[in-house]
Amino acid sequence: MLLWILLAALTAVVVTLVLRPLTLGAGEVRDASSADIAVYKDQLAEIDTDLDRGLINADEAKSARAELSRRLLKRAEADNAHANHGGSGDSEVTPRLTGGMSRDVLGMALGLALPMIAIAVYLNIGSPGLPAQPHAERITVAPENASADELIAKVEAQLRQNPEDGRGWEVLAPVYRRFERYGEAANAYAQAIRLLGETPERLAGFAQSDIVAQNGLVSERARLAYQRLLNIRPNSPEALYWLAQAKEQDGNMSGALAQYQRMLDGAPKDAAWRSSVEERVAALSGLAQAKSSAQQTPEAAADNSSGGSVPAPGPTAEDVAAASEMSAEDRGQFINQMVNRLATRLKENGNDAGGWKRLIRAYMVMGRESDAKQALRDARKNFARSERMQMEFDELAKGLGLDS
Repeated sequence: MLLWILLAALTAVVVTLVLRPLTLGAGEVRDASSADIAVYKDQLAEIDTDLDRGLINADEAKSARAELSRRLLKRAEADNAHANHGGSGDSEVTPRLTGGMSRDVLGMALGLALPMIAIAVYLNIGSPGLPAQPHAERITVAPENASADELIAKVEAQLRQNPEDGRGWEVLAPVYRRFERYGEAANAYAQAIRLLGETPERLAGFAQSDIVAQNGLVSERARLAYQRLLNIRPNSPEALYWLAQAKEQDGNMSGALAQYQRMLDGAPKDAAWRSSVEERVAALSGLAQAKSSAQQTPEAAADNSSGGSVPAPGPTAEDVAAASEMSAEDRGQFINQMVNRLATRLKENGNDAGGWKRLIRAYMVMGRESDAKQALRDARKNFARSERMQMEFDELAKGLGLDS
């Protein structure tokens, strides 16, 4: 009822504002004309005053009076034309329109017609019979009729009221992942693990979401989750693979190689992931061979360090030192090829933390301190969202004596 009262009041205000110009009578027009004439008289008096005070001469006063007289005559002609159009007698205050209808009658007709037209349009295209639906009822839409966003909002509202609802977090986590909200998915899995305990599905879901949210970086949280998963499922290919990736990112190539080999030893020959793991084993084995490649040509040694398409290692300080038995010219070519290849690869894909560390160390061994500092800045920029990697880069810089 209150809504209808407010709408009626609003309609009355709008109609009043719209019809007000039609209610202005000729009397108001004549009042405006009288005011203008009074202004002209005041201006004539000012001309006489200025003449007496010597501010203007007689010719200027005569010219000013003539101009005001012309304006006054023009105004009088306009008033006469208006009076002749609206009616002949001064007693007729309200002019008549064509057909004899007065402004008052027209205003009353429009005042009644506008609300009636609005009501007719609303009844035709609106929904006056629709019952009110408070916010509490709107968020309780039947699941089969709700959109995905509405369902997520409903679960989030429930979790805000009861944040200890582990089942709610477990339901919400995979939904977040499906909509690529990986940071929120990782948090939801973490809450489910805290409240409901660890299961292989929850641990894997948390680790996967966290890795994607970190742009492929295996964080310490994800690494611990996969280690716990291995305690439950000792031969989990997923856990073994990402733990090997973590070792690569940390620069532990021998540990990563052993982890990959463990996967291959226990895997069926038709495993879908077998070929990708074999590529990583070949890449890391090539790096190991490069460390003892003094008898190889520089080109062959450099090729062995190229690795696969996933984040691959580059030369370590030991790799650079391994070329010491070569001639000075070959050694310089060998070192530059490996370092430049790694630097190019990191420009294309900067998510290889271990590669950045090796590039920085290699630059320092070569005496290229300015390049090492620039590589350090680039590495920090690529891992700006990872506090753990920022700390590791800081420790590396401190150990190498880099100022920035």
